[in-house]
Amino acid sequence: MNTRLIFPALLLLAAPIQAAPIRVTAWDLQPGVAAGTNGWSNKFQQSLVHEAAESLKKQRPDVIILQQVAGWDTCHQLAQALQPETYQVAACSSFRDPRAKLPGRQVAILSKAKAYLSWTEPWLNAPGGFAFAAI
Repeated sequence: MNTRLIFPALLLLAAPIQAAPIRVTAWDLQPGVAAGTNGWSNKFQQSLVHEAAESLKKQRPDVIILQQVAGWDTCHQLAQALQPETYQVAACSSFRDPRAKLPGRQVAILSKAKAYLSWTEPWLNAPGGFAFAAI
């Protein structure tokens, strides 16, 4: 057995690996009770996006996990509102309430880095689900 070939490979595996920190922030875009019946209107959604963008800009996260999102349009609006930072929509669900057959509130992931792989999966026989992204 030639130990000269194996030994350097073992040293390489034992070498310490450094990783850069990642800042992750979760944000809920659901309007408060005070919003009343206009809580899901387009104008009100835009105000929620603006409010979220102003707060998220101060936090400067690398990844933003969203819940209670209206859909892809809202995700793209938020990504635009976060400029000059560049965020991409890594994943955004399109869940439907299995009982009402209507679009439900969605979950999404925005990221400064491009996702290698992403998907969303609804819960079985219940509204909602989850989003996943490998970044």
